[in-house]
Amino acid sequence: MTQNPMKLADICDVLADFAPLRLQENYDNAGLLLGPPDRDIRGIICAHDCTEEVLQEALSLGANLIIVHHPLIFKPLKKITSSNHVERMVEKLIEHKIALYSTHTTLDNCLYGGNGRTAEKLGLKGLSILRKQSEGLLKLHTYCPQANSESILNALFEAGAGHIGDYSECSFKAPGNGSFRAGVGTTPHVGEIDRRHHEDEDKLEVILEKHQQSKILKALFKAHPYEEVAYDLVELENENLLRGSGIVGEFENPMSPDAFLQLVADVLRQPNLRFNAKPNKNIQKVAICGGSGDFLTPDALASSVDVFITGDIGYHRFLDLNDELFLVDPGHYESEQFVAEVIHEHLSQKFANFAVHLASPGSPVQYL
Repeated sequence: MTQNPMKLADICDVLADFAPLRLQENYDNAGLLLGPPDRDIRGIICAHDCTEEVLQEALSLGANLIIVHHPLIFKPLKKITSSNHVERMVEKLIEHKIALYSTHTTLDNCLYGGNGRTAEKLGLKGLSILRKQSEGLLKLHTYCPQANSESILNALFEAGAGHIGDYSECSFKAPGNGSFRAGVGTTPHVGEIDRRHHEDEDKLEVILEKHQQSKILKALFKAHPYEEVAYDLVELENENLLRGSGIVGEFENPMSPDAFLQLVADVLRQPNLRFNAKPNKNIQKVAICGGSGDFLTPDALASSVDVFITGDIGYHRFLDLNDELFLVDPGHYESEQFVAEVIHEHLSQKFANFAVHLASPGSPVQYL
């Protein structure tokens, strides 16, 4: 166990950068659910749900922050009287001074969240978002002396700008000539006070996400040599290739429906798969949405996938799509069980010398 605790707020910042809170659906309650941001955190445990077993595991490890996928507090609490599981767990968390954070749809809406990890474990390639978001992107324009272009771009990239899909450090640069007149009391980088100055400059353009705006502007101002930095931020309607619901990928070598079902059963550790009529063709293009993904069925159909894997599929959906779309339901938990693993891996990389634990897996649903 580390001897140097971290502030809860600092850990929340890392989580919010990895799975931005603006990505959560309007019905959700992701983010910090319990605990003051200035609390010292001695250890972290990552789990799928906040259960009595996870709490006991946290206590045994000396961890006082539990990070879960599903938010324990989902609906407003009007009273806490130990009358149900949620109220009892909230009482115990407060009693033991254990903080609680949920990623839920903030991480669901990231390309390399739980859906991405499931796709990778199945061996799918060329991953992309099934229903892409069309908001949350900005384009930054700025102008600088040509000698400073590369150092400024490097600072912007380091802060997180310039990502388009799987490409990074994306930018555009165009030369031009700028002018300004420095006022009395200024300290211009070039030029003279009260005289118009012309400078050969580059116009730089990079894309960023809205939640990165403050961090990237701070990096720009620090790297830029001018006392007053000229810049524009333009809101885009482009689809965000990294954000949205569900995921699509393909097998390099198509396989039979029976072989596919066995692969899913093995990878998701679920022999009791539910599915409708098997197609009379091999499986290559696959859509996945962990948890309850029935709302994405129209997107799966429009994407011409060979199969859609998700949980909580209703009887009539199986029936209605029997001849149109191969549906496979491994269960709610089983279809998103790798989320805690993704969180644990990310935090372990960010906090290499800090105690980050992965809770023992477990679903509340049992099978014969």
